[in-house]
Amino acid sequence: YEVVDPGRFPIGNNDYTSIINALKKEDVDIFAGVMITPDFATAWRQFHQQSFVPKVCTVAKATLYPSDVEAIGDDLGNGVVSEVWWTKNHPYSSSLTGQTSMQLAEMWETDRDKPSVVTTGYKHANVEILVDVLQRAQSLDTEKILNAIEETNLDTIIGNVQYDEQNVSEMYLVTGQWVKNEDGVWEQRIVANTRIPEVPLHEEGIIILPGCTK
Repeated sequence: YEVVDPGRFPIGNNDYTSIINALKKEDVDIFAGVMITPDFATAWRQFHQQSFVPKVCTVAKATLYPSDVEAIGDDLGNGVVSEVWWTKNHPYSSSLTGQTSMQLAEMWETDRDKPSVVTTGYKHANVEILVDVLQRAQSLDTEKILNAIEETNLDTIIGNVQYDEQNVSEMYLVTGQWVKNEDGVWEQRIVANTRIPEVPLHEEGIIILPGCTK
């Protein structure tokens, strides 16, 4: 691939014309980046208004939730790709309750009467880590807690958590594509699972963006 960098823009930017023109000029097929939800919604609407819709749009952070996609308006989020932190099909279980990802998601959905979201597993894992650290520290002393955190090696609902020298635990993700189904509900279809092959891919695979101008 040839990377085209259209330059930086400030958070809260309201005009993406220069970026769109730069991408048009280079005949870009894939638009990728990291944006906050309001900025992406503004930019993506302008992409369509200015008749530039690439084959694929994958933007991290901006469309984690169905409400993020809905906020773009006019179903323009249809086909947008994003990282997926966790799903009900992840092959992990809770160290606290023994629940599988599927069981945790079903409990969440029954309680809230709506589909589980990508942060469901991570919120649960936060509690798993907290309990594990306190059990091993056996104290509220700061140094003992810090030592326990550094020594963490825990299999959680989101996978194994173990911190490196920079105090980071790398967690694998899958890739999802937002599609509005026949019932008018936004669903995130898994289209890439290289890091977690146990998570099943959607049978249709990734689709070219509706309205693609390429």
